[in-house]
Parts: sequence; C-alpha cells; structure tokens
Amino acid sequence: MAARAKKRRKRRMAIQVTLAAVLFCGLMTVLSLTVMFRISNIVVTQSDSVSYTKDQIANASGIEMGEVNLFRCNPEAVARRLEENLPYIGEAAVKRKFPSTLEIIVSPTAAAAALDYSTGYLLIDRDGKMLELIERMPVSVMVLKCPTNFEMKTGGYIEFDDSQNKGIDMLEIYKKIVNAVESTGLQDITLADIREPRGIKLMYQNRLSLYIGSDLHIEQKLQTAVKTLEEEDDGSRSKTGTIDLSKLGVAYVSDGVPETTDVT
Repeated sequence: MAARAKKRRKRRMAIQVTLAAVLFCGLMTVLSLTVMFRISNIVVTQSDSVSYTKDQIANASGIEMGEVNLFRCNPEAVARRLEENLPYIGEAAVKRKFPSTLEIIVSPTAAAAALDYSTGYLLIDRDGKMLELIERMPVSVMVLKCPTNFEMKTGGYIEFDDSQNKGIDMLEIYKKIVNAVESTGLQDITLADIREPRGIKLMYQNRLSLYIGSDLHIEQKLQTAVKTLEEEDDGSRSKTGTIDLSKLGVAYVSDGVPETTDVT
C-alpha cells in the first residue's frame, strides 16, 4: 500500500511540475508577444547612392517605435512596403535583432528608360519597376515606346495586358533590350520602339535607326550593330540613316533620314 501511495504522489508531482512548466511557457509567450521585445530601435544600412535619408526609410517602414513587437513584425511585409513606398529602393532586406532592434538594409535602383506615357514620361528601371512620372523627356535615359495597357502605380511593376498584345510578353522584350545594350556596350541608344514586337526599332544618337526585327538573338544583332558603327560611322555625329539588323550576322546600311519614331 505504501509503495502504491508513493507512486501516486510522484505521479501527482510530475503532473504539477508539467502544468507549472506549461503555464510558465505560456506566460512567457504572452509576455514576449505583448510586453517584451517591443521595437525601440531601427538601424538602416544603405549605400551613398540611395536617394533617401535614413529617417525617410525608417518612417516608410511603417513601424512605430515601442508599439510593434519584434516577434509579430513581418520582415517580408516591411521590405515590400519600403520598395513600394520608396520607388528608388530596388531591394530591401529586413532582419530582427533581439531584443528590440529592426535592421533594414536597402540597395538602390535607377531609371533605365522613360516610357512615353499619355501625360508625360514614366521612368522605369531595368526590371520594369515604375519610379516616377515626369513632364519633360529626359536626356539621360532612352525613351521607350510601347503599349500603355497597364495600370500606372509608382513603386509597382508594369504588368502589360498580354492578351491585347497577341500573347507576347512585352516586358520581357524590354528587359532583353536593356540587357543586350548593356552587355554589348552599345552606348547612346536614345529610343527603343517595341510597339510592333516583330519590328523592333532602336535609335542611336537620335540620328541612326537600328531596325532589329524580332527579339530573337537580339544580343547578337546588337553585336553586329557595334561592329557596323565602328566601320561606317565617322564619329562626326552627322551621318544619318538606317541600319537593318533583322538578319542575323548581316547589316544593311542605308544613308539618309532615319525612319521617324514620333518622339517630340
């Protein structure tokens, strides 16, 4: 009998200890999600090329000091908020630093083209992120002429209605052009016209029209353009005309007034 009673006492004690541990863990969980670990410090790391101040970045995070719990903060949501509210932030990374710090690391993006829009020019980066709408045509980036069947929202990415473009991914064509221009070192492209996807045209220094045709093998076509310009262009910036690059590896040069692209 005594042995059985002793076993029952041990069992009750084990249950009590377990319940106490569960209650303690529950209490600590509640405290950690409410009273403890409130964000009281935001550390921003950025390069000199980021156009926003650290205070602007911290404010755009939407985190109120002393109000948001570090455990309940969603780093991915904060990063998305920063990239949308501050368009010239190309990528944001948000990390928790216990007990009360949120670290924000941002890298910049820059305009790669100015999309010819109905009310001005929409600056976009190399991935199609919409940066800002300006009134005058810029001189530092190429003008992009393309369909405007998308919702304009700075901080977001262009989403063309490809059903109206015969299923052709217009954004992908734009990215191919940007990457090909960069990889071939073909500078001074002042305009890209992709309104007709199978009849892409680029303008070099606003005086030589480069007819690309489709986006197939576009990098090789621009490599041919580079070689042709080295051979045919005298550097005086007076030569005008058209270079047909639509046939891979071949360039047909025509002197004269280049085909207009209606840029004003």
